[in-house]
Amino acid sequence: MIHDWFEQLELPPGENFIYSDNSLYFSTFSFSILLHLVLFLFHSFHCRYTFFVQISHTHLVLLISFISFLFFLVLSLVIVFIIIILLLRVHSFLYNILSSSFPLSIPLSLFSYLS
Repeated sequence: MIHDWFEQLELPPGENFIYSDNSLYFSTFSFSILLHLVLFLFHSFHCRYTFFVQISHTHLVLLISFISFLFFLVLSLVIVFIIIILLLRVHSFLYNILSSSFPLSIPLSLFSYLS
């Protein structure tokens, strides 16, 4: 049953999650990695800590889905923050070029002189 889940979460043949336009591939890839990690931890500590056995299958899937959601929320906020910073830097760079370039500085100085 778990093997069927992994087959559903796998990328289609020939698709690369980094260069794909659809972010669903990246999210299912990350979800698959998280699921593998949690199941590995569950299996490795199964003999020592029996409270891992008490976690139901539905709760495990919900926990992994919530962790994946938080990861992508933080990732999207970081990407938006980086884009805003880049836009502000481009804006200030263009403003500095337009205000200090020689051909444009003459009309600007004339305009300030006339006003």
